[in-house]
Amino acid sequence: MKQDYPYIEFQPEDERITVSNAALRLIGEPSGIRFLWNSAKRSLVIEPADADDPNRIEVEPEIYEQNMSFVIHSFALTTEIFNDIDDAFEFCFRIVAKYYEPSNVAIFDMEKAAKHKI
Repeated sequence: MKQDYPYIEFQPEDERITVSNAALRLIGEPSGIRFLWNSAKRSLVIEPADADDPNRIEVEPEIYEQNMSFVIHSFALTTEIFNDIDDAFEFCFRIVAKYYEPSNVAIFDMEKAAKHKI
């Protein structure tokens, strides 16, 4: 079985964001998540989201059952993030999560991203 680690990957050419199954398990296998971008710190937070949260993105149970990565396409989020980063649209980014237990969030620091040219 393939080893998984908690990461997020951005591919700007098709506004694709991939969240590894391990990153979702890190925050408790939520049925919904939301993304929070901090432009000052250039970091992204993923946290569980309540059913009534208007920014909630549904995570289907099959993601956990089949140990799949969670993939979304979001023009708004990738544009917001990459507008804060010079030349970002020329690269794909992969960032390993840092878990912050008191808030039950996964934090992804863009300064620590592994990037490669598209």
